[in-house]
Amino acid sequence: MNSFFTGKSQRKWTWASPDGVTKNEIDYIITNRKPTVKNVTVLNKFTTGSDHWMVRARVTLNTRFQRSKLVKKRERIDVQRLYEQSEEFATQMSAELVDIDNQYETLDELNNKIVESIKGYMEIKCKSIHLNESKLSKETLDLIASRVELIKNGKRDSVEYRNLTKTINKAMRSDLRKYNVQLAQNTIQANCNMKVLRSKLMNVKKEIFKLRDKTGTIQSDRNTILDIAKEYYEDFFSSKRPNPNSTTEEDRPVVRK
Repeated sequence: MNSFFTGKSQRKWTWASPDGVTKNEIDYIITNRKPTVKNVTVLNKFTTGSDHWMVRARVTLNTRFQRSKLVKKRERIDVQRLYEQSEEFATQMSAELVDIDNQYETLDELNNKIVESIKGYMEIKCKSIHLNESKLSKETLDLIASRVELIKNGKRDSVEYRNLTKTINKAMRSDLRKYNVQLAQNTIQANCNMKVLRSKLMNVKKEIFKLRDKTGTIQSDRNTILDIAKEYYEDFFSSKRPNPNSTTEEDRPVVRK
């Protein structure tokens, strides 16, 4: 990415020969996401004890998008629906896999076709559908929509707007109370404990289901994610800021005049 950005010549080269005559740009920043890199420059006043200068890149990332990929749950299969459609599943699989032994030569190709057919049916017919349940009733949502129309019409300071706001606040409190009571009843009927109920009532952040390790590989195993987080904070709190004035004479590059 160094060659995509302009700058002064003294902020481009990254290495100097021992005699100080030859200067080359031999240290680079490489990425497959060019739009995320906004600038690349060389820190020629930063002492590292090496004959190479430090290269700095300014990167802009969409953290919300990156986090959504890590906390998003995998799509689940509705097992109950699969049981209910077992006959249809068996019929369709038999039709797709008829004479399959004569179409594929290797065992891997045969296995890939079977797995692809099974996954394709389950994704189309048995994908679990989760609908976000609203805590507010339809009447309350209609009142909120009416208040939005008043704001658009410039009636925010009107008496009608203030009265409507009071009505909405009362309706929201009533709906939330009814939702919590119904949730508690459903939890009791499902033989769940109070810990499950509290987790549903509390507005907490979503659990992280994936995390990148030091090599950049996405890990989804729960124990591995905990180990990555533990190692990160251990390194973070045990790290020390280097002292640029602590460089010894032996660490300095030899420059001949």
